[in-house]
Amino acid sequence: MDQIETVLFDLDKTIIRLSLSTTEVLARTFNHLGIEQPFSAEEYATVRKQYESTTFRKRQLREKCFVTLLETEGYPPSVGQRAAATYSRLRETAGIDYRPGAQSVINQLSERYPIGLVTNGPEDEQQAKIEAIGLEEYLDVVVFAGNDIPAKPHSRAFSEALSRLNTSPQNAVFVGDSVAEDVTGAADVGMTTVWLSNDDHPSPDTKPDFRIQSLGELLPPPWEDR
Repeated sequence: MDQIETVLFDLDKTIIRLSLSTTEVLARTFNHLGIEQPFSAEEYATVRKQYESTTFRKRQLREKCFVTLLETEGYPPSVGQRAAATYSRLRETAGIDYRPGAQSVINQLSERYPIGLVTNGPEDEQQAKIEAIGLEEYLDVVVFAGNDIPAKPHSRAFSEALSRLNTSPQNAVFVGDSVAEDVTGAADVGMTTVWLSNDDHPSPDTKPDFRIQSLGELLPPPWEDR
């Protein structure tokens, strides 16, 4: 294995977690709007699943769900749009926190390596998450994929970050929780991959170089033992 010079991370469910449940965020949303909550988290999840196979981006998908659910209760689309926007703001800030131990790990790694972030999602939404936890102080590069640059697992999302860091794929490692988006995409461009395992399951054709259960296992870095 070539010497690792740069460490890149995914954001959602890798560095951060949602400290508020969907039920809690929905309750805060409708309380803020002064509306009695018209649907449950389970009903929201059901409608969201119906639309997930469409080409909606995250924010569009969320708005479509709110408009649909509120229209069935007699509310005009404008109320659904306002509710979706309020929910998004709360989800982006009030419900965001570091995963256990993540801040300490990234802080220590940033003293040894340039740190990059490659995250899918609307730039303003993902930037709000970064700022909410003060992550920007550790980052040398951030790529918001799915906007001007194709979303992960497209190779451009990873190569853009590597280019900005002036690092070759062979000298970089990517840490993420998604096999499909993070492990597969990073491996395809030649990066060393670390899978933060959850309920996802790697296919026989996609095997991470390292598998960890928590970010704490990055200290000491497992790639240094090879």
